[in-house]
Amino acid sequence: PHGVNKVHCVDRPDCKKTIVYFGGDQIHQHGVDGVIIDLQSPTKVAKLLCSSSGGAAVYSIEPSRREAGSACYDNFLHGCTLSGEPLGYKAGPLKALPQLLALLIGAGWEHRGGGRVDLIAFSKGGVVLNQILTELAELASHGSSTPLDEPGTSNAAENVHQLTSALQTVQYLDVGLNCRGAFLTDPQVFVALGTFAARHPRFRLELYTTPWTREGSRRPWLVREREAMLRLATQRGVPCLHSPLFADVVAKQSPRDLLMLHFKAHLVFLANESAADPVILA
Repeated sequence: PHGVNKVHCVDRPDCKKTIVYFGGDQIHQHGVDGVIIDLQSPTKVAKLLCSSSGGAAVYSIEPSRREAGSACYDNFLHGCTLSGEPLGYKAGPLKALPQLLALLIGAGWEHRGGGRVDLIAFSKGGVVLNQILTELAELASHGSSTPLDEPGTSNAAENVHQLTSALQTVQYLDVGLNCRGAFLTDPQVFVALGTFAARHPRFRLELYTTPWTREGSRRPWLVREREAMLRLATQRGVPCLHSPLFADVVAKQSPRDLLMLHFKAHLVFLANESAADPVILA
């Protein structure tokens, strides 16, 4: 059994901006300071996001289960390992988008005309963004003919369309995995995302990295996947940005220090600052 995804909500009924956040793995090592502990709290991150965004409605979604701290988003993926690593990303039937919509509606969200929805994922939470973008590409290619994993109500497809039409910014915050699949590298997905971006000119991808994920000796595939995703997005006209955080930090610091920077990426991101100017790729 997978359990349920709890949603921590900071609602603003009069606000047209919605932020959805997916967290990653947690650590509980001896000596970890309180700041790092707070940045692993879905409730506290939701409040920080609300404050830094000027009062957006924020929905912080927990994984359906944790295995020794590992985040497992079973309900958004068609398959994953015991510790939450994805077993690929499938275009259909739609699973992540209907699940997200059901959670948001259950937490009180409703589509507001002219409103926007931004998605943010930290660390392993990026697997949810990958599945959502894969489904978004499928919808851009085949529209309403794409089946839902659980059809639900008669207007489920219309509600999914409203949600996807409101999507503006998809943000990867120091995303990484201990296996392949941290970033999308399927060229056909980006062909379709290019079509979606042409129809929705405010849509964009943003990738933020720290030395924890930029340093390639431990996980060389991670760097290759990220570069491939940025290249494919650029080739297909999907606006994308790569912003290196802590660019002045030497990657040869201890793994523990780099791991702490991994979590502290939240603070730089939330302050809308970076140690290097963003690189606009498309």
